[in-house]
Amino acid sequence: MALKIKNFELPDGFILEEAYLKVQNILIQNIDIEQLETVTDSDDLITTWHTQIQSKANVYVFADQEARKNRVPPMEWFDIEFKLIENPFVDSYNRIKEIYPIAEDC
Repeated sequence: MALKIKNFELPDGFILEEAYLKVQNILIQNIDIEQLETVTDSDDLITTWHTQIQSKANVYVFADQEARKNRVPPMEWFDIEFKLIENPFVDSYNRIKEIYPIAEDC
């Protein structure tokens, strides 16, 4: 799985005519969220915790598909968070498509 994006702009302003985006790795973890709640009729606080699933993907940006095929190092990388629905790879690529609507499947 991979995506192509025409005229992808890198942070330094350089534009890739046909950037090739590939999810390099995925991290799925349970994280604990701390929440402070006030006690009724008091100034005291109670700490409660709830668990939440966090899903992140590391995305590599190559100059083009040929660069990826020839193992040229990526020109850029970035992380995204996505909602885990069913398949983490499909879900992460769908999130990239939401961020970059002009992305096309390879």
